[in-house]
Amino acid sequence: LLPTETFGFVPADAVLPAPTPAAAGTNLPVIAMVRATVRYPYDVSFVGIENVDDRTAYHLQLDPRQARDAYPLREIWIDTSTYDVLQVVAQMFEHLGPLAIPYRVSARYAEQGPYWLIAHAEAGATVHAGLFSYGSSANADFEDFQYAP
Repeated sequence: LLPTETFGFVPADAVLPAPTPAAAGTNLPVIAMVRATVRYPYDVSFVGIENVDDRTAYHLQLDPRQARDAYPLREIWIDTSTYDVLQVVAQMFEHLGPLAIPYRVSARYAEQGPYWLIAHAEAGATVHAGLFSYGSSANADFEDFQYAP
């Protein structure tokens, strides 16, 4: 992900048309406006406010409006004060003949020197075939980066 990537999210105080009111009986705060674009056609739901590596973040769920294979993002955590993307979860598909096997990838970002880089990544998949299931997972931490002068 590029540092300039915003997934269509902009701060709530940006000059945009007024948001559609929340459904009657809800007190959900407006934290951002979402602009659906051809590149990121998601329906976005506010899950809650959570901590990610000691930073307060908005947890958002993203549901693709079309072609789930083509739009893998499923969840995103955005810092409440800086709007930095702290963590994402994607669901992708491995195609083996007629089978599309879903697997999930989670990436947590951290400031590493002058850049934001992936600090931790996890991936996992489970294949169900008749009475048999096979699961696989992996995770990795990335740290101690050195930068050329």
